[in-house]
Amino acid sequence: MKKKLHSIHLYSSLFFLPLAFIYALSGIFFLTGYYGNIKTQTYEIKHNPKEILLTEELKDFLLDFLSSNQLKIPNDKTPKPTRDKKGIEIGVMSYIAQIKQEKDILIIKTFQRDFISNLLALHFAQGRWYFDVLGICFGIALGIFYLSGILMIRHSKYKKPLWITFFLGLGVTSFIAYWSSF
Repeated sequence: MKKKLHSIHLYSSLFFLPLAFIYALSGIFFLTGYYGNIKTQTYEIKHNPKEILLTEELKDFLLDFLSSNQLKIPNDKTPKPTRDKKGIEIGVMSYIAQIKQEKDILIIKTFQRDFISNLLALHFAQGRWYFDVLGICFGIALGIFYLSGILMIRHSKYKKPLWITFFLGLGVTSFIAYWSSF
C-alpha cells in the first residue's frame, strides 16, 4: 500500500509539474510588476445616437469593420459582454476585438497579448474553462500532497524537527499574512 501511494504521489506530481511552473512563473511576473505587453488599437466611428444596435448587429458591424480595414479577425466569433457590460467582444484571450456604443460614437478596440500577458491571464482564470478545471485539479492535488506530507510526519524518525519546521512556517506565514492585510 505504501509503495502504491508513493507511486501515485510521484506520477501525479510529475503530471502537474508543468502547471506548477506556469503558476510559479506567472506569479513571479505579477509580484514583480511585469505584466507583459498588450498591443491595443482604438478606433472611433461616428454613429447615429438614436440607432441603438443589438448584439448581433454590433458583432456584424465589428466583423465588417475589421475585414474592411484589413485587421485580424478573431477565430472565436461568439459575442460576449465586455467586463464593464457596455459592449461586446469576440475572440479569445490572446486576441480580442470589442465594440462599445457610447452616445454618437462606436468605439472599437483590439487587444493582442504577448506570451507573458497570456500566462498572467491564465493565472487569473481569463482563459478557457478547461484550463480553469486543470487549475482546480492542481489545487486539490496540492492540498492532498501537503496533507499526506503532514500525515507522513507520524511515521518519521525525525518527528520533532519536522513538526517544529511545520509550525514555524505556519507561524511566519500567518504573521506576514496578518500584517500584510493592514
